[in-house]
Amino acid sequence: MPLNVLYSADAIDRDKAAYEAQADRADKIVRVRVQPQILRSDGGYWPWKGVAWSVGCPTAEDAIALRQALEAFFIAVGKHGAAEVMRALTPTTEKV
Repeated sequence: MPLNVLYSADAIDRDKAAYEAQADRADKIVRVRVQPQILRSDGGYWPWKGVAWSVGCPTAEDAIALRQALEAFFIAVGKHGAAEVMRALTPTTEKV
């Protein structure tokens, strides 16, 4: 079942943070953290405790590509539903 996916991009330059992180950590990878939050009825959020991903990206460009892939993922989930996207992304084992 398709889901209602809303996207928010407040920053004028969405890539700026990745380049700033790369400059700040020139000798290290750019770490991107993703943690879902549940929207409360009063407009606040509850963090989804125990659920977070940290992805180490070698460059700012890799971090930006990750953000773009996440955007594409959420567009697909919104259009096709979570179950269909999971089926498409889950490897299958074929018998020869």
